Amino acid sequence: MRWLTNIRKVLRPEEVIALIFLLPFAGMTVLSGITPQLYHWTTTGYFVPAVMIGIVVWLTQRSGLMVWRVLRDFLPFVFAVWMYESMHDVTAVLHLTDKHAWLIAADEWIFRGVNPVVWMQRWVHPQLTNWMVAAYTTYYFYPPLLTMVLYRRGQTRDFRDVILAIVITFYVGFIGYVAVPAMDPWITMRERFTVDLQASPLAQEALGWYKLSHLRVARDCFPSLHTAVSLVVLAFAWRTWRVFFWVALPCVLLLMVSTVYLRLHYVVDLIAAVPLAIFSVVVASRLNRWWFRDRVPADLA
Repeated sequence: MRWLTNIRKVLRPEEVIALIFLLPFAGMTVLSGITPQLYHWTTTGYFVPAVMIGIVVWLTQRSGLMVWRVLRDFLPFVFAVWMYESMHDVTAVLHLTDKHAWLIAADEWIFRGVNPVVWMQRWVHPQLTNWMVAAYTTYYFYPPLLTMVLYRRGQTRDFRDVILAIVITFYVGFIGYVAVPAMDPWITMRERFTVDLQASPLAQEALGWYKLSHLRVARDCFPSLHTAVSLVVLAFAWRTWRVFFWVALPCVLLLMVSTVYLRLHYVVDLIAAVPLAIFSVVVASRLNRWWFRDRVPADLA
């Protein structure tokens, strides 16, 4: 298969995956009448560090080639995040049949008739809500922090594995969003909640942003990518940066609880995220080893 050999010589696996998903994604945006835009702060938050690293490399080595290499290394990650944010727009207007009733039923089957999202309202307290919003927000820092540290240390192989695993997690998550479109519990079960989530003004503003996503109603529950991506980062942190693992572990566990407490996910979304994270970690490492099995890229030599 000469064509596959040629592709492997030119592109990296995360770039090929991005191209595979680009065509159906573009088709969905056309059908939905949405024009994806780079205006989400999460995308910017991941893109800016990549640009900063490129500038630092250029200033220290005066090599335009190195700047391009840095940007290329981080670009698949940034592109996946951009598509993730744009999927909020797409899934909101595709008019697919919502499956949140399935997720509610699954939760209640697991917990023998008790709905865990509704059950957690007994613990609602303004200060606890503040902590839960903070824990939920930490998700945006785990991937860039680990990847930038690995990159700065020169652990390029580990960096490539992390990037590829996160990219795989995002794109498989997109399939889940389309295959099992479901709105958040705070929308689908609002009549069952008797206690409002009270918090500080800053936490309320952040929570409102997470819930409304700029006045869009997204179908982005199954699986929980907050959980899956955080677990991927934890797995690689255990392998490459043990101190970060132990610091992040309680935060990630609290993040997982926060997704249910804040009524943003069903418990079954978290359960589905676990095999997704395991799949991504295992496949990323093996795919990279296979992809580069008969050659060593210049930046790994």
